[in-house]
Amino acid sequence: MDPSTLLIEPLATHLGILRTRDNAAYTRLVGALPALAHRLGDNGALADLVALCDETAAAAPGLASDLITHLEYLLATLDVAGLRRWILTGMRLYPDHPARLARYFRLDDPAAAQSMHAEANGSAFGAARIALQYYLAGFGLSDVELKARQQDDLNALPARLAISDGVLLFPEHYLAVEGAGNGDIYRAAAAHALAHLRYSPRHQAVGTRKPMLVAVLSLVEDARVERLMARKYPGIHTLWGPFHVASGAAGDLGVASLTARLARALHDPKYVDPNHWVNKGRELFKACADRLDDAAAFVEVGSILANDLGQMRARFNPQQYRVEPAYRDDNTLLWDFGKEEERTRPEEMLARESVQVEPDDAEVGIAMHVSVIPPDTVRRWHYPEWDYRAEVERDEWVTVIDAPLADSGTTASDAARQRPTARSTALDTTARLLDRSMRLRRQHEGDELDLNAAIECRISQRGRIAPDPRIFQRPGRRRRSHAILLLLDLSESTNDRIGGTYTTVLDVEKRAAAIVAESIDRAHDRIALHGFAS
Repeated sequence: MDPSTLLIEPLATHLGILRTRDNAAYTRLVGALPALAHRLGDNGALADLVALCDETAAAAPGLASDLITHLEYLLATLDVAGLRRWILTGMRLYPDHPARLARYFRLDDPAAAQSMHAEANGSAFGAARIALQYYLAGFGLSDVELKARQQDDLNALPARLAISDGVLLFPEHYLAVEGAGNGDIYRAAAAHALAHLRYSPRHQAVGTRKPMLVAVLSLVEDARVERLMARKYPGIHTLWGPFHVASGAAGDLGVASLTARLARALHDPKYVDPNHWVNKGRELFKACADRLDDAAAFVEVGSILANDLGQMRARFNPQQYRVEPAYRDDNTLLWDFGKEEERTRPEEMLARESVQVEPDDAEVGIAMHVSVIPPDTVRRWHYPEWDYRAEVERDEWVTVIDAPLADSGTTASDAARQRPTARSTALDTTARLLDRSMRLRRQHEGDELDLNAAIECRISQRGRIAPDPRIFQRPGRRRRSHAILLLLDLSESTNDRIGGTYTTVLDVEKRAAAIVAESIDRAHDRIALHGFAS
């Protein structure tokens, strides 16, 4: 018997269950099965997919149709296991919000794009961060901060590395289709960033330069600094090589293809391209190769090549252009675009201090003063968390928001007057108990002899010297100070009343905290009350 026929029964079983649960989802899935089977190319994977749709219909009633509509698109990036993790991510994000989960399944939620790329079989920044930090430190760059650059829009072009003097923003994920499987793409990106930081001029005014000219100048600068870096560290050249895979075999004359092929031609002297523009770029660059330290000489090379592209009527769309290969950066370090940068994501305003201009009412039209925008006092911390259902550890999945306590207007002296004067009898009694672990030696009286003192006393007597009469020992009292941190649950559920009373769980928490706070010795002990709400 063909083993594949054994899959028909579980497939039919899950389809039957799905039909009883959600007939609309069943109808949509049956219609999509031929295309999905062709996409997956494996009966086992198809059976797993149908079972997953059935599970989704059970876990999120009425929403499976939204998911099934976009299955073919999702499976272009994810395998079935990755799709399962993607679905679980949405359910984890919106456990009690069916409408928002529906938007997630319809790919209308920015989180859907982030999760899809996170669960794809690409290279993740979280796993490479520590190694990159050590790698850069080996080159003497130990004071740079490494961060992840998230991609919110589902249909957005792949993110590229962004560089500043103090921060490197790496794409959160590099996918296999971007060359992540060809080598250590994060290390290649870090080495490229290091080349820019060492050799490139920074924040040059774009002025009246056209976008195509800026793109070509950036490409030439990428090649120049990589040559300089490889001249000092020859092994780095082989690190970048596997990612240069562009080819002119298809005869594509678009700007994206031509620039990617020129990048390869400048990197690999053995590469042969059929296009005259690519070969001209290689020859112009070669003519200046003995002046790699002269950045101005290569500006002329880029200007000639950009002008030739214009003469070729090559169409260039800046919104659709991405630097190739994928390990290279977006070249924002090189250029100053002026006020066009106002739309940059907040975390990508790389170490540039924000200011706001405030006109003085008394001197309108005469003078203005600039004041720094007050910093955000809310601190956010990110921690990994183990997802027991997907059986993966998710980087930076938990966010802890450390918000400052609002000023209540109560001073320390007011609080002291409001505190009850009676302390806890139990704690006072404990403080008065003798501590047998502490012995007071050389006492005039006590329960036991101090052997050392008794021996010295006997020696003094034998030597006809007046002995020291303090030959006893007894238990003493040791001052014990305490540092106490009380963590209170302030979640909404603590407002629930206990039994048939009007007392809430939070009331009980506050009373317990008050008892502990009133019981400490203000002269020696410290106490802090913190709260959390999920």
